Amino acid sequence: MKKLIKTRAQAQVKRTPLAKTERSAKAKGKKVHQHQKGKDANKLFSPLKIVTTLEGKLNLDLIQHQHVYKLNGLPLRHYLETQKLGLLKKFFYEETGSNARESLEQDAFEKFRSINERMWLFNATLSDLPDRTNRKSPQNYRVLNYAKGVISAILGRTSMDELFEACRHSGGTTIGVKYSDTSLEAKMKYPLSSTERAAKLFNQYLAYDPHCKQALLLSNAGETLSKRYEIVLGSRATTVEKTASVRRMIAIEPTCNMFLQQGMMELMYKRMAAAGLSVDKSQVHHKVMAKYASISRSHGTIDFASASDCVSYELVRYLLPPSWFWYFDMVRSPQMSLTGTWEDLAMASTMGNAVTFPLETLVFYSLACAVAFIQDNPSSNSMGRIDPLILPTWDTTVYGDDCIVPSHRAALFIEVATRVGFMVNEEKSFYRPEDPFRESCGGDYLSGQDVRPMYFYGPTSNRSSALEPWLYVLWNKWLKKSILLFGQLSYIYVSETNEEFVRLFRKHKLELKFVPDDMPDDAGLKLGEDLKRFMFTYKCDFSPLKVGVHGTVVFRFCRWTYDKSIIRSESVQYWNALHRRAQSDRFSSLFRQERRHGGYVAGKGKTCFWDLTAL
Repeated sequence: MKKLIKTRAQAQVKRTPLAKTERSAKAKGKKVHQHQKGKDANKLFSPLKIVTTLEGKLNLDLIQHQHVYKLNGLPLRHYLETQKLGLLKKFFYEETGSNARESLEQDAFEKFRSINERMWLFNATLSDLPDRTNRKSPQNYRVLNYAKGVISAILGRTSMDELFEACRHSGGTTIGVKYSDTSLEAKMKYPLSSTERAAKLFNQYLAYDPHCKQALLLSNAGETLSKRYEIVLGSRATTVEKTASVRRMIAIEPTCNMFLQQGMMELMYKRMAAAGLSVDKSQVHHKVMAKYASISRSHGTIDFASASDCVSYELVRYLLPPSWFWYFDMVRSPQMSLTGTWEDLAMASTMGNAVTFPLETLVFYSLACAVAFIQDNPSSNSMGRIDPLILPTWDTTVYGDDCIVPSHRAALFIEVATRVGFMVNEEKSFYRPEDPFRESCGGDYLSGQDVRPMYFYGPTSNRSSALEPWLYVLWNKWLKKSILLFGQLSYIYVSETNEEFVRLFRKHKLELKFVPDDMPDDAGLKLGEDLKRFMFTYKCDFSPLKVGVHGTVVFRFCRWTYDKSIIRSESVQYWNALHRRAQSDRFSSLFRQERRHGGYVAGKGKTCFWDLTAL
């Protein structure tokens, strides 16, 4: 027998007309999108006004409830300062004005141009590096020689079959493919954008994979082979938000280039994981290492500015094995369209190229290993054969440009990295023994205490349909942080911020939904075992929870759905199924067909893992 969980506050608050509309449509078997519910769909809200109000309430809570803080001393003072200044640091929304965005984009483009000019100088310096086999190489090049050996030991030999087997289309946009439709079918339509060298390599891939060739012919029936490619000089520049005052420049790659780049990326990840550099686990490992280092001071966390743009072309030519570099050179974009003009790239690759991140990780890791070898063997000129199984992965870890190295090696590591073109970010690098702070991969620790501030991010839109999921994201972030600050018992009763969230739900006549902890942050409020205390503390229109005799819970939640469905090409899907079957050693899934055409709906879910029987 099922029981219905309600509170007295819930019984006092009437159901909103919006909720009734959803239930009536649900009874008729219809899907109702919140952004299609008549007049309510056209209502707008001000994200900036909401976060400004929440900022004031949150700061008030931080001031009034210091007596129950779990933090104390220097970590507490550090957190309070950074939280007050950084809450809106990463908040950006279009209502702030398109003129501001254009100005930030121009700043990003100018910064990129200056870095590109700088890398030409390093290309000229690194182009005459001596051969690794030369035992009489100058002392300054011993580090690069060993780094080259480390990369060779990790990547090993490869073949075109291995690289082609890992190739796939990504879920992102490419040149000639609209952002609103990045489906597999859209990326298989003629003409396929490609650089001239990548088109030649893609023709070799079609000879390797006849099913792909057949899928292309069937999905482009009536088109001539002369229209297969749209030859472009390279990638196209665009920007994305980084913080409220800074935009990050990324590149939109040609379709064929991205397809081939994905193959090199996947194979590099596979070889790196075998040597102990598992990218899937590195972020968690970095946070643990940073917390430990903030206590022991044994390791330093080092960050670099614009690191992905500072990997010079000649450095990669020297460090990568010849077969790997040949493939990389074939699929990279040698030029970029920047504000309508084509510019030659002195850097190896840009953000947007699938190979950039693993290549960047591998370069920094090899330099860190080389520094360790040079310090431990100051008089040795012989490198010998490097075994990837004995590389210091336990002592040194790298994730992109986030590097954690022993403190006594940090100065030499920075010197070596600077010598080959990288720029250390002194504001985000902490390696001195007297400094108790460490930061890496989103983890900020001061003497072992988590002092990372909470950031507010903007919603997907300012339509009323996007308000409820956005509030869930902000609220769940606050609940996680308040548990760390006030403890598991007191965080529910820290009232100012929670009361403001409840007031927003009442003001906009929203039904407050509760979901299990393993659901996405935009699905509903995640309270775990504290659900009962919260429901009896705050008054709001709560969504009912039905609990069966076997512990199965039926609950309502928000989820994003797509309105438009694309007519799927059977030939393309058949090839994709066969291709994924061949890549069974890695996770692969179909990406979304439509990005912008959709909205949030209220759905029902069932789970046996959400223990609410005590209620």
